[in-house]
Amino acid sequence: MERVGRWARKYLPELILLSVLVGLVGSVVLVAQSQNYKGAMRGTTRLKLKSVEQALRQYNIDNDYPTQAQGLAVLNSPPGGERPYFKDWPKDAWNNDIMYYNPPLRGDGPFEVKSAGPDGQFGTDDDIYPDKKRRR
Repeated sequence: MERVGRWARKYLPELILLSVLVGLVGSVVLVAQSQNYKGAMRGTTRLKLKSVEQALRQYNIDNDYPTQAQGLAVLNSPPGGERPYFKDWPKDAWNNDIMYYNPPLRGDGPFEVKSAGPDGQFGTDDDIYPDKKRRR
């Protein structure tokens, strides 16, 4: 028992310091990964929004832009039995609906699409647009 006591007195401070350092490094890595994950979710949503914009442009060539009342539903079931532009209802990375505005609420162009972002609430600072620029 005496040998264990001497060993503990000799190495215990170093073991405590090592445990603290490992914990600090682990927390820094965890925070960095969390930020990467959030950025990836935003990037995925931007790509989905660009895909919806492209489908709307193609729909315009075939039919004219959908009205606000028609919304994005026409991309799943276009008139006249055409093939769908989207197989499933377009959603963002947080599984929230993508919003379509015709005429656009802000900016110029024939329409506007956006995501509510991570909080799921439209009109907040984390709304996501296809073009990274924050629209006012």
